[in-house]
Amino acid sequence: MLIADPKLGALEDNGGPTKTLALLAGSPAINAGTNCTVQVDQRYAARDAQCDLGAYEFADFTTVTVTIDPTTVVNHANGWATLTGTVKCSRAETFELALELHQPQRVGKEIVDVHSAATEPVACTTVTQPWSASMMLTEGSFQNGTATATAQTLEAEPWVAPASASASVRMYWSRK
Repeated sequence: MLIADPKLGALEDNGGPTKTLALLAGSPAINAGTNCTVQVDQRYAARDAQCDLGAYEFADFTTVTVTIDPTTVVNHANGWATLTGTVKCSRAETFELALELHQPQRVGKEIVDVHSAATEPVACTTVTQPWSASMMLTEGSFQNGTATATAQTLEAEPWVAPASASASVRMYWSRK
């Protein structure tokens, strides 16, 4: 049993044959259904894989746009890289970005994958804002050259649509 403010909109025509109470972003009813066997809601709108409680399937997801900058600075002293980019949301949300950076490097006659992973907390708004993460290595160092970076939303609320970005980045030594 779930006891909480359901965060419902007004009874109105949301499409379909009868008026409904729309679920609003932040409703605890979003994706709270179990054993969902009904394929459509009261409006005949399709339910997704994790259905919502009640007669209305939420569809007003927060959209997230994530970018990765094309260049990445490598700290000459420790070989760590600083990965940067931007993020923008259709409404204010908080979540984490899961980040990975992979660089193929020649070691002798073999090619090895030098990589790092990090998570960065994000307070996203409707204004494009920068993010930055130190990509630390336990062994080896990033080098001048190219690498592949990925970023994806993590630990987001159910009304936040998943988002991701992938890019080839040019890595260069910092002058510090």
